[in-house]
Amino acid sequence: MINIVLAINDNFVGQASALIMSIHKNAKKDSSIRINILHSDVTQGHQDIVKNMIKDMKNISDLNFVDMKQFVSNKNLDKFMHGTALAHLTPEAYYRLFIPTIFSHYDKVLYLDSDLIVCKDLTELYNTNIDNLYVAAISESQYFFKSTLMLNNKRIKTYDYLANKLNIHDKSYFNSGVMLLNLDKMREDNIQEKSIVFLSKNYPLACCDQCVLNAILNGKVKFLDQKYNIFYNHFLGNNTSISIFHFAGAHKPWNYYKKNEGFDLYWKYFKLTPFYNKKQEKIFLKYKKGLQKNRFIKIVLGKHRYRIKMFHRTFSINPSFYRKGKKKLLSLLSIKK
Repeated sequence: MINIVLAINDNFVGQASALIMSIHKNAKKDSSIRINILHSDVTQGHQDIVKNMIKDMKNISDLNFVDMKQFVSNKNLDKFMHGTALAHLTPEAYYRLFIPTIFSHYDKVLYLDSDLIVCKDLTELYNTNIDNLYVAAISESQYFFKSTLMLNNKRIKTYDYLANKLNIHDKSYFNSGVMLLNLDKMREDNIQEKSIVFLSKNYPLACCDQCVLNAILNGKVKFLDQKYNIFYNHFLGNNTSISIFHFAGAHKPWNYYKKNEGFDLYWKYFKLTPFYNKKQEKIFLKYKKGLQKNRFIKIVLGKHRYRIKMFHRTFSINPSFYRKGKKKLLSLLSIKK
């Protein structure tokens, strides 16, 4: 049995359904997968749609929605969101901190963010040996943390934040979007209680729950192959070994129209779910149109610099350079005046 845990709000049911569809389509036919979805506001109607979707999925043996109100009603998780560096996150990000208590009858679970698409069977990942460790996850230090980060609307040095706030170094920092959790070990060492105490004393944190877990689980982490959590914006070329695509960050396939193999995969699976409707069809067509429209959008005049906006990416250039080399610049960008 593979035990999987997700955490969402009602606005994310469609995306979670795409993830579930990708898990089903890539799992072995004889797999037995149990999915638990943590939430506090998913409507009964949406729950019924998801449950009906998996009825004929023989490799998904069970799917449950777990109402988190009983676990977090007195925690005021909203206050811990203020000052974070990631504005797109919601309080549901903290639900994963409560997994050891909620699933006291499980020895381990695979936690997955809902902005993922699974490309391979998960058995190998789930069978990873994590005896005497708390978690298996991928290192995020190599492509996420830059020299500085934003915290409480202030830019600070990343190294100082990791060393002073979390008491870790950058090479030990992991991403919490895909985590194989050793619940027996976590309960044995009271990790949930320690996490809540750390959060209460140290918020705001740049990456919310991820920073909490890095601080508390430090030294008891098994680092996985990057194929289990590939960030879409760091994917180069066609790599058939990839197991999981992660749409980390604010740019998602459903709101950002950019050519990317991971984005194509999202739409491939989302179109198979009951949440793909006429409204979503319009978004999809806009996405496809954006891929075909590889050209100049507009030039924005700033006080000191011009900004060229192209495919939602912004390039800054010096105004004098723009005036002198306008013709050459437009030619390089294949822009028709």
